[in-house]
Amino acid sequence: MKFSKYLLIFCLSVSCTIESGTINYSKKTQKKTFESKGFALIYSEKLYQEKTINRKLDNDKYFILHNILKNRTNVKIYNPDNAKFLLAKVKYSNRIPPIFNSVITKKIANELELDIENPYIEISEIKKNKKFIAKKAVTHEEEKNVATKIQVDAISIDEISTTKKKLKKKEIRFIINIAEFYYINSAQNMVKKFKKESNISNLKIEKISDKKFKVVSGPFTSFNAMKKTYFSLNQLGFENLEIIKIK
Repeated sequence: MKFSKYLLIFCLSVSCTIESGTINYSKKTQKKTFESKGFALIYSEKLYQEKTINRKLDNDKYFILHNILKNRTNVKIYNPDNAKFLLAKVKYSNRIPPIFNSVITKKIANELELDIENPYIEISEIKKNKKFIAKKAVTHEEEKNVATKIQVDAISIDEISTTKKKLKKKEIRFIINIAEFYYINSAQNMVKKFKKESNISNLKIEKISDKKFKVVSGPFTSFNAMKKTYFSLNQLGFENLEIIKIK
């Protein structure tokens, strides 16, 4: 993540940590695994023609554009609304609007049955030679393990069982994870600074542990409701902010 002069000075003075996406470490292998939660941009030819993005995608294939992961990286794309997921491969692109965590094809959006107005997904990097246990699920109550292992280099969607049961639509809420701090007073100082020097007011501090606190903005009920605050934070130097869906 790039820092503005304003943000760098503030972080040095108050001991904060900024994260874009999450890097998990396996104790056995000590290999990095990238994970990201946020809104996807669904590909169209118009996006390429208008130079919003600088690479093309075939809308009938399982590929995504990503600005951190390398070409041909295997990833799992997960829709937390219905527990559907699929495997895809990455095409690297350094031109993706910062509010989105990836660009995905229409095939991926359709297969996962994403909400087009709020296309929220979770991306997980899958290491080579790692095997994957597929799941058959539509609701959490129906979720069952399938004794079939899928090789990572195969691009295929998991089998999703059908159901006649209609689920009640839950209220959607999102928060923007801005920064993490080791001290509560550092988090409080950032909130005060934001309120004084910007129009960002829907801020709160969440306690992660006795020695870790985070400043978040929200909750927001839709992607459109969140955009203004996200871009305001961008202007202050915060880029690739993590957007988290909450229940």
